[in-house]
Amino acid sequence: MGDRPLFLREEPPDFSLLQRLLCLDPEPDPCRFLPPPPVPAPGRRNRERHRGKRRNRERNREWHRDKRRNREWHRGKQRNREWHRDNRRNQEWQREWHWDKRRNREWHREWHRDKRRNREWHRGKRRNREWQREWNREWHREWHRDKRRNRE
Repeated sequence: MGDRPLFLREEPPDFSLLQRLLCLDPEPDPCRFLPPPPVPAPGRRNRERHRGKRRNRERNREWHRDKRRNREWHRGKQRNREWHRDNRRNQEWQREWHWDKRRNREWHREWHRDKRRNREWHRGKRRNREWQREWNREWHREWHRDKRRNRE
């Protein structure tokens, strides 16, 4: 062990002169004497993929939470939109109002109610355009009433 190189695990075989003359491949598996390839650590799946991406996962999670709740600590003051618009006095009030607006149950109910009514919420959906539905119903009834007359 002492005098032979460290990457060899066992002594490589001494190939005979007959094998050399016949040009036979003396070693069917050349990787046999190399150390095994590195394996990802147990319990971590796909180590090679996201390299630095998940390193700051906890910090990123609280940054996104604070961004959603409209707080401007944990991010630089220059990032804040209200700071740029010379609105510094407004920040506390706006945060309070945004937070309180969603806690108010009456406001929440109203928001849901006119979420159902407004046309932009239902824009792609055919069954919910209410004024069109009413108009079409009237028009359709008129057409059916005059169907005999409309044929000629």
